Amino acid sequence: MIFNSKNLFYLIFSRLIIDFSYYFFVLDIYRYMGYIGDLNQFKINFIPSLLFLIPFLINQKNNNVSSFAISILLIGILIPVSSLFAFGMVSLQWFLINLFAFSFITITNNILTNVSFNFLKFKTLKPLNVFLCIFYILSTLTFLTQFDIEFDFSLFSLATNLIYDQRAKFFSDDISYLMYIFMGVGPPILLSFSIIYRKYFITFLSLLLILIIFLATAQKSILFTYFLYLGIIFIDKIKKGIPDQLDYIKGYISLVFCGLGIYLLNTSSYLFASLLLNRLIYTPQLVSSFYYTYFNTHDYTYFLDTSFVSALYGKSYFTNLPREIGRIFVDIETSANTGIISDGYAKMGIAGIIVVCTLFLISLRIIDSLSINKNFLFTKLIITYPIFSLINSSFFTSILTNGLLFSLAILMLIPENNKINEQSN
Repeated sequence: MIFNSKNLFYLIFSRLIIDFSYYFFVLDIYRYMGYIGDLNQFKINFIPSLLFLIPFLINQKNNNVSSFAISILLIGILIPVSSLFAFGMVSLQWFLINLFAFSFITITNNILTNVSFNFLKFKTLKPLNVFLCIFYILSTLTFLTQFDIEFDFSLFSLATNLIYDQRAKFFSDDISYLMYIFMGVGPPILLSFSIIYRKYFITFLSLLLILIIFLATAQKSILFTYFLYLGIIFIDKIKKGIPDQLDYIKGYISLVFCGLGIYLLNTSSYLFASLLLNRLIYTPQLVSSFYYTYFNTHDYTYFLDTSFVSALYGKSYFTNLPREIGRIFVDIETSANTGIISDGYAKMGIAGIIVVCTLFLISLRIIDSLSINKNFLFTKLIITYPIFSLINSSFFTSILTNGLLFSLAILMLIPENNKINEQSN
């Protein structure tokens, strides 16, 4: 992103919109979750909170997928953290930790931009077609046969009681990694594939899959993910050239306005607005501050909260951490999962953040390497869900449960010189 007044205007404007939605919407309705908002504190903290601009201005490249991935996290984590800091909801220390973490990520990613790895390359769509065909047939049949599914079309009302009743029925069963990938990243990738490679019957299949998954599981997030992918496609189509951070920030502002508009039009039914504003923007960063507070007085997990390490050493962390955080800070039985920075802090403090950020940077180098000479829009869409999930989940969870490994496999199978391949297919 080029350092100019236009870029700065949109960045600061987006923060002010977030501040407005927090103070006039989220604070009043969700105060029970621990939100606070002090205008006097806001006046004091506003100028230092603008330090959030630094990583955005460092993340200037718009011709590689890694910069796009970093933009997702800057928008999804750093902007809300800076807003909560301005209102006194999170401490200066936690804001600075996030700021330094993302400064480290953006600077290092720029330094390593020419570092790449060699992988197997394909010239046609056939390997990708076979892989997608096998995955979607297997996962759909498994989904339909493994669970006693009852479709409830009244879920489209998005009524809170119906949503949570249906989710309780479905998630009482053990869910496999295959099912998590299928329910999260699967249908949006299928939609992206169908649009980019102009296979419009598959568009119908992707829409059918999202209906099946939503009506069976009441997963609100899959509806948002679908619109997120369509939004990225829309931005790419209307932008002359390659979209940059500024284009996605404008889309972010539009999304917030959409949530506010829905609430103002119908204040008695605010579930959708709540999903767009509170659950998407603020709750993940509120929970991240809870983790920071908790591990200022408790021992770090030293990676014993990850299934791989606990299986290797035969022991795990002394408590179910997400439920422990939920009981202590929100006083309800819930799994308070957290994002990439706070998860790293939980593991080994600042050292844990450095480790997790380093692993994330390695994954970005792999993503860029696999994306060379391939359809740029499709490569961005493939990694969108697993990267977006890092706002609210661990990097280690993203590898399998949220489909990062699955996405890397698809990236490898995308053919090079795809403009020629698109015409021939």
